[in-house]
Amino acid sequence: MNTAAKIVLIGLITGILSSCTSGTTSTAAAVQVNISGTWLGDFLSELLSTDEDVNPTGAGRISAKVTLTINQDEENKLTGIANISDPETNCFAGGPITGEISQSTYTITIDDGFGSDITLTGQATETTLEGVYSATAAGERCPPHTGEANFAKST
Repeated sequence: MNTAAKIVLIGLITGILSSCTSGTTSTAAAVQVNISGTWLGDFLSELLSTDEDVNPTGAGRISAKVTLTINQDEENKLTGIANISDPETNCFAGGPITGEISQSTYTITIDDGFGSDITLTGQATETTLEGVYSATAAGERCPPHTGEANFAKST
């Protein structure tokens, strides 16, 4: 076989092989994150009105230190307890946790002791929880508000 024929044959074989493999795609398997354990973090609200008729705290922002103790069962349902400290505004007390996680997306509800329902949503890794929170009004104590919620797993 002459050189020109060999080049044509190699090109033909290369074309056939590349067309056979070009339709395949690889996708990584979805990984379920386990967030059981103790998490330390904080809430930081969006800017709030300082009009005390709207916001009885008078604070421009509500910030709180939060400890979440979470148990995740085999169906990825979450239970536990939240301890919340916000001495400046005294909007939160903490309370029981319920929720769920699907792969790395979590939703947690805290039944706060001062009457506010707090919902956390976001993304989880084995060492961080990052997302947002939304709190309903806590009676006459605090206005409804939203903000950032970020946590690191305690070691």
